[in-house]
Amino acid sequence: MTQLHINARFLGSPHQTGTHRSSTRFLQSIIENSIDYETTIHGELGAIKALPNPNQSTYKTIDTGKPSKLGKHLYEQLRFPVQVGDAFALHMMNTGPFILPNKRQILIIHDLNPFKCKDSFSRLFRYWNWFACKLAIKRSFHIISFSQFVSDEIRKEFNLDPSQLSTIYQGPGLDIPIEFSESFITEKKNYFLCVGSLQPHKNLARVLEAWATSGLKSKGFTLNVIGKKQAGFQGMTIDSNLAEDSSVEFSGYVSDSELMQLYREASGLIYPSIEEGFGLPVVEAFKLGCPVITSNRSCLPEIAGDAALLVDPYSVPSISDAITELASNPQTRVNLMKLGQARAPLFTWDHAGRAFWKLIQRLDVTEPEEFRHT
Repeated sequence: MTQLHINARFLGSPHQTGTHRSSTRFLQSIIENSIDYETTIHGELGAIKALPNPNQSTYKTIDTGKPSKLGKHLYEQLRFPVQVGDAFALHMMNTGPFILPNKRQILIIHDLNPFKCKDSFSRLFRYWNWFACKLAIKRSFHIISFSQFVSDEIRKEFNLDPSQLSTIYQGPGLDIPIEFSESFITEKKNYFLCVGSLQPHKNLARVLEAWATSGLKSKGFTLNVIGKKQAGFQGMTIDSNLAEDSSVEFSGYVSDSELMQLYREASGLIYPSIEEGFGLPVVEAFKLGCPVITSNRSCLPEIAGDAALLVDPYSVPSISDAITELASNPQTRVNLMKLGQARAPLFTWDHAGRAFWKLIQRLDVTEPEEFRHT
């Protein structure tokens, strides 16, 4: 029986980024859609068992304990490859073994942001990720990303053949148990939402400038910013007058249930990020009936399609005009909500899990030497 080993060192991390959330949800979808392969998950046993509704009969586990950050990297580089042998090895967080690479090593690259958005990450984080990611890509059997934009970037940066890469659209980061309802249209309140870590490439500084110039404060609207600066990431410089605006609320982290309610009742999501690998908040907003303003750069036009107002992320007037349009035109909001509802089914974890196993079945009849990178 063909074997698949999954490196789940990200489970149990105290600092959950969008990448952690995506990896966790993708792991769940792989388990829930498992086929007749012997699957083994390597990670902290308690964190594996804590996965929501896991089908534990379909996989084995290897407990890695609770190593330090350095210990996790050493396990990934040295112990994991020995335990896996010639089986398929899935690495879900941008890096993988490059000292002892597996013949059938599959690497998920969420984005190339640490290399493209230097102001958003600490120097140590950038240098390590560039070094480890670059070598892991060159020594991997196959690469998966969550948008065609990222796949194309990887192909060009590392001179890969298109057959060495696959794009699998993911689902929302939130576990959304409800379906779109017409009631979402009437639940709207006078606030806009920003969701994401407080990093420069998320573009919050320009959002605050655009908010100030929109004049919506005088009309009773507020802006709710969800997220915090994260470990290993660089913060951003924001004009103190803009940050202290009484119509702007910095809520930090909120629970998933609170965030879902905020999406449902918001007049719109403002997400003009400069660089993304997928854009989880866009899909979450689609699912929960929240009109979307997003960037015309990176993967975001690919993900949003015609279901969002696309803006130039470098232009404060462009962002401000879109905010004003959503606030002043109820029909624009309704149209975007319906377009988002129609687009949302493209992005489901069930589809992602099934697509992953179809890829494994295809790769299972391919000789690894055909895909080894030089």
